[in-house]
Amino acid sequence: MLNKVRLIACAFLMMAGTLTGFQTDQRAEAAVPACCEIATTNQANNTIDLYDPAVDDWNSPDALKWSWKPSTALGYSSAEVRLWGGPSEAKRKGSVLVATAGQLATIAAYPSGTRIWAADVGIGSNPHSAELLPNGNLAVAASDGKWIRVYTSSQGPSSVSYAQFNLDFAHAAHWDGENELLWVIGYDNVAKQHIMTGLRVGGTDAKPTLTEDTSRRSLLPSPWGHDITPYAGDSSKLWVSTNAAVYVYDIPAKSFTPAPEAANRSFVKSVGNLPSGQIVEARPDNVKTPPGGCTANGWCTDTVDFYAPDMTRTVNGAAFYKARIWDGPPEERLSVLNGLTAVETFYTDTVPDGGLKLPDYYFVHAGDQDNLILTRFVNPVNERSYLAVGNPSLSQTQMPAIQFDPERDIKQVKEVSAATGEEMDTSYDSQTGKLASTLLPGEMKLYALPAGFRYQIPQQLPPEPPAIGPYTNLALHKTVTASSDYGRSGWYARAVTDGQRTSTASSMGWTSYNDIKKNHTEWITVDMGASYKINTVDLYPRADGKNTGLGYPQDFTIQVSDDNVHWSVAASGHQEVRPTGMMEYTFPMTSARYVKIEGTQLTGDPFGNYHMQFAEIEIYSRTESHLTLELKPSKLLVGKTGELHVFGWTPEGEIDPLDGAVVRFSSSNPAVAGVDDKGTVTAKAEGKAVLTAEVTKRDGTVDKGEYELMVESLPSPWKADFYGKAYGLINPVEDGFTIRANGLGHGPEEDDLVYLYQDFTTENPVTVTSVIDSVYRTATGQDGSAGIMFRNGSEADASGSFVSLTVNPQGRLMMTARTEAGTVQELKGPYTVFPVELKLVKTGNRFTGFYKKEGTWMPVSGNPGHSGITVNMGKAIKAGMAVFSEESELYTAATVSRIRFESGPGIP
Repeated sequence: MLNKVRLIACAFLMMAGTLTGFQTDQRAEAAVPACCEIATTNQANNTIDLYDPAVDDWNSPDALKWSWKPSTALGYSSAEVRLWGGPSEAKRKGSVLVATAGQLATIAAYPSGTRIWAADVGIGSNPHSAELLPNGNLAVAASDGKWIRVYTSSQGPSSVSYAQFNLDFAHAAHWDGENELLWVIGYDNVAKQHIMTGLRVGGTDAKPTLTEDTSRRSLLPSPWGHDITPYAGDSSKLWVSTNAAVYVYDIPAKSFTPAPEAANRSFVKSVGNLPSGQIVEARPDNVKTPPGGCTANGWCTDTVDFYAPDMTRTVNGAAFYKARIWDGPPEERLSVLNGLTAVETFYTDTVPDGGLKLPDYYFVHAGDQDNLILTRFVNPVNERSYLAVGNPSLSQTQMPAIQFDPERDIKQVKEVSAATGEEMDTSYDSQTGKLASTLLPGEMKLYALPAGFRYQIPQQLPPEPPAIGPYTNLALHKTVTASSDYGRSGWYARAVTDGQRTSTASSMGWTSYNDIKKNHTEWITVDMGASYKINTVDLYPRADGKNTGLGYPQDFTIQVSDDNVHWSVAASGHQEVRPTGMMEYTFPMTSARYVKIEGTQLTGDPFGNYHMQFAEIEIYSRTESHLTLELKPSKLLVGKTGELHVFGWTPEGEIDPLDGAVVRFSSSNPAVAGVDDKGTVTAKAEGKAVLTAEVTKRDGTVDKGEYELMVESLPSPWKADFYGKAYGLINPVEDGFTIRANGLGHGPEEDDLVYLYQDFTTENPVTVTSVIDSVYRTATGQDGSAGIMFRNGSEADASGSFVSLTVNPQGRLMMTARTEAGTVQELKGPYTVFPVELKLVKTGNRFTGFYKKEGTWMPVSGNPGHSGITVNMGKAIKAGMAVFSEESELYTAATVSRIRFESGPGIP
């Protein structure tokens, strides 16, 4: 027997005569209070949309109560987000949502939408339905996969083991708690019968089994079963739909009775009834007379139909597949959540694949034994933050010890009531930052943080793009978007970058699926993840026997972009006959991150349908040389040096370390940049120089590679010093600079950082102000810092005295100083958010730090007397911006702007 999990349920008081056979007393049902909401699977925008049936106009803002789809901000991995498309199921089970779409089955907390569990059910499976079992495991029915599975979702967020029962065209799954059966519908390919049957779930939670209770099998009265749902008010009955009709199934009698009157229709995708008896259905618009408004595909509708009493609810532009009745308790937190935007999600214990572990720097933590999901939401109007705390366990209640960072100065934490939507007092202690809570299985609580609290998740640089050679496919496993996507039966947009050059049952490639009865424009875009110099695109047509080459566009362009907004045409294609193999398109070398193939003249198939189809897309930067040259840093300022590195490529696309090879370096313009025999490059003057490496391998073969270097100068009177072993890239932008820098930062004896500055000679007070627009963590998560710095003297002295006011990616302010004697002082400031406006004031040998908060300059430690450091400096000083990464090799990146200097007489 399955272990029972406590699911919050809503009991309905049924009025006498409301459900008697199929008859409804409309006068009685009019007195029944509204109990439910209608969840639709909207394939127009891939969302689960929740509507209030009591609102006549579903296009009005009052009708839409909630809209959801997976996102990385809600804890889903980017891969899982890509798997979601064309939602096919949405059921509320107490405090959780279960849903299927595309290639994804998932359980999410409701109403926060935070990921509890998700699984890739397999390419081409086409999941149609899902059902949460009492023990927290998830049943999924997949029509093209031809199976019913029970996934071990109760065992953790990434537990994807399953038991499987084979059933062709499996379309529905419904748990019958009274009979402890999983009702399913499909086609028995052995018996050649369209059936509805009950499955017994056995085994353990971690290792379930599925077996058919053959005594429960019934032949469908018409073929191609589609839906099974509970009959509200009578647990001995079920709703069943097929391609031909809608039925009520009597479980004890094993009999089907046609649905009453107008509700008995063909091709109904979902059916159910409200506690009042009113029937709710979703039926494709293309089978209606006259046809409805949805033409996106052959199974969508923009209208949900209600019967007894009859009414319709239409959403312009929608593509509903199913409409589900959600009959849980009223969720008044939706009035708050609807105005919020999810920002980030973290897991405190068990982290799903692709999820994020709660970082040490976050403003809230949990006890060592607590297994929680934390999602921060923000109101975009007033910037107020809310924290959703969820229990991912579907079987255990938790009493977590929630700990807020006392240094964040969070004065109060209120809970948003699920019953009223109002803010309630909690046990939060502002002195200790502690908050006690109780969370039922799957439950989420929403907490409102103080109106003045601000938080930004630190931004982190991505890893440096790997080196590429002439054989590197830059499209392989990269993100793909398309104008339309069939999204089933092996046809997926992502399949064009999976490395499979021919079409197989599980990876046919990509096909468009929009307006198929007329010629039109379609496109597909590959995001390479970074900007590369490219000159070749290889297109592989679909390759599946007699259909090879179908869908290859007759006229198309290959377009490139760095921002996915502004496009330029790199090449054009015209293809009169169906290609049987790879087609190569070359163009002059260009820099791009995005490549789009846009078909403007499609070709029809034998059925008169117009699609654009490819099995694979590959992108290359092809050169005659098999060498790659890299300069660190990638460009130089006049007077600075860099190191040139050389490596080769094998025909298999592997790096050749060039062991035993002789390398000779040269420069096309030694007056601009010279290079010695070890590859050290010295920038001498502004201009361009081509650096060449001639490599003679041990077998005597010779190859040459080139690196084009631009040497630049900073705008006067700006200068730059690279202290210690640090180096960086400094680029002027409008009223500021972007600076990429490595370096360990301030040390007890000397500094290791990049310094952008101006020289001054004065004894008068000097004030430097600047806006720090952003500071990034390194690719490995080191904080780094950027800010204002004064240094003593006119020479570059890494061990000289200084005072700095910096901010790290977390928004934490810090004043740091080193005296002539080598004493290092630190003064911690508060947390703030970017952009940060800083001010450092030098008055004699006293330096005082400020930051701007809501338009007012605030001392970094609360008052000016505690916000200063004394360091002796002479008349000759440097003042400017310091940046370092806290790592010796990896960069941080900062953008600084509006750098201003103020002083009395004597400043140059």
